Amino acid sequence: MVELRKAKAMQAIFVIIKCTLGLVYAVAEKLADQVDEISEVHSISGQYDLLAKFSLPKDADIGHPSLIVENLFSAVVIMAVVTTVVNPIILNRVFGRRRR
Repeated sequence: MVELRKAKAMQAIFVIIKCTLGLVYAVAEKLADQVDEISEVHSISGQYDLLAKFSLPKDADIGHPSLIVENLFSAVVIMAVVTTVVNPIILNRVFGRRRR
C-alpha cells in the first residue's frame, strides 16, 4: 500500500520591487530563472517596477522572499523591496466568492 503525504498548506507572498532604470527585464528574468519559490513575475506601473508572487509553506518566514531578492542583486540594481501577504478569505468575502 502506498501512503500519500498530506500536501503542505501554501501561502502567497507578494514582493514588490523597484529596480534601477533599464534593468527591469534583466531582474525579472533572473528572478524567474533562479528562484524556485516564485510562481509569477509581473511588470507593473507606478512607483514600483515588478511584482513577484512567491508560493511558500504556511509556516515559512514571510521575510524570506525579500531576503532572496536582496541577496540576488546588489543595492545598485534593487532600490526597494516591499513584502505583502494576501489573505484569500478577505478577498473572497469582498468579491462574493465562496471558498472551495
